[in-house]
Amino acid sequence: MWKGAYPPVHDKGLRPDRWYANYLATYIERDVRQVAEIQNLTTFTRFLRLCAGHIGQMVNTAKIGADCGADHKTVRRYIGVLQASYVAGLVHPYYRNFRKRLIKTPKIYFNDTGLVCHLLGIQTADQLSTHPLRGALFENWVYTELVKMRVNSGERPEIFFWRTHGGQEVDFIVERQNTLYAIEVKAGAGVPPRTIGKLEASVNAWEAAGLSRWIVYGGDEAVNISGCRLLPWRQIEKLIGRKRRVVRRKK
Repeated sequence: MWKGAYPPVHDKGLRPDRWYANYLATYIERDVRQVAEIQNLTTFTRFLRLCAGHIGQMVNTAKIGADCGADHKTVRRYIGVLQASYVAGLVHPYYRNFRKRLIKTPKIYFNDTGLVCHLLGIQTADQLSTHPLRGALFENWVYTELVKMRVNSGERPEIFFWRTHGGQEVDFIVERQNTLYAIEVKAGAGVPPRTIGKLEASVNAWEAAGLSRWIVYGGDEAVNISGCRLLPWRQIEKLIGRKRRVVRRKK
């Protein structure tokens, strides 16, 4: 989570803090200024850091705007810039009614946790292990893996979440091949029984639609409990079965 997934950090062994500092400077000073035609780079930089602190939360454009000194229309435009430049993405609430998915308030995630750590001032992996946003960063990491699974399978990266006014919530919802994947995320090495019970209570009404319950967590053991699959983070590629493309050789 701290190093992120940009190739130069790994294949060239570059220090994450230095690489992300250079990336951020290049992104803001060149891409944002030239492509998005944003004049006030100070406000945009402040907005970017605020978004890093809001990962996994529902987007409140008025609050973010008040904190960074911009109106809500400007904040919406800035969010559009993050999406267009593949820096961040929005996860919309899940509804059977497709129109409602588009008009309800989404949550925001970044497409790389290393960049989020840099924006939050997290300088070492040890610092991340005790950071108050560690759980949110782990959830953001799961988001990026889900996106990659979908895209690498030739599918649209459509990921949703579910929340009710009564407090029921599921971190991620993915529809695939007539199956609804309900995915909870826990950063800890263990999963308390109440987490499983909470997930069951949240999705009981979906049984007829075809349902697969999953909890991705920071532990090491894959187990089935009460019809729910607990999946270690190292095995996350098993979460959603990929479509395998068969290449036939000509004889």
